[in-house]
Amino acid sequence: MKTLSILLISLSSFWNVTNDPYRKAMGEAIQEAYQVHDITSCQLVLNKLERIANANSAKWEPGYYLAYSNIMMGAFQIENAKKDTYFDLSITQADKLLASNLTPDVRSEVLAVKGFALMLKLNVDAASRGSVMSEEIFQTYQTALHFNDKNPRAMYLLASMQYGMAQFMGTPTEQACLLNQKAQQYFDAELADSSLYPKWGKEHSMAMLESCK
Repeated sequence: MKTLSILLISLSSFWNVTNDPYRKAMGEAIQEAYQVHDITSCQLVLNKLERIANANSAKWEPGYYLAYSNIMMGAFQIENAKKDTYFDLSITQADKLLASNLTPDVRSEVLAVKGFALMLKLNVDAASRGSVMSEEIFQTYQTALHFNDKNPRAMYLLASMQYGMAQFMGTPTEQACLLNQKAQQYFDAELADSSLYPKWGKEHSMAMLESCK
């Protein structure tokens, strides 16, 4: 009887999740955000997320994935000015979220995505922006790890920044490679998580593993 009760509770929870319009819409939008392949597909996702955000202003997920998707949109641009526009939109969206009441884990994720946008903005003109923006980017990732020291996105992005800096300075990359390797165990732990929490980054982290060989 106890086993049957647990099963019924589990089925009830599954039914409630799959029939929650917000979770259903966000789940679909997140999957689409992870699969964008050009400007058109990215714009469709941004439009969908804007609609969800407007209808659910108290939720953090739409704003977060808008920040993420603006990064993707910026990455697809050819002109540097347009790249900057979308990276700035991502940073603004992240700052808006950071000004709200977030749990430590969510704050860590928002800081990581902000750092990602800052890092790509630096790369638009690394020669002139490197000395100005690097410290802020490092601090953003370190603060993200302060709020959640098991956040694999903050971990691998910080490692990526460290790796690039070490290459530029001609110093060893071992510390960066070890940090990125550490991130892998936390990426693996996310596989069974069915929530709307972010899960991106593992492929890029694995590519860095190859560079570290």
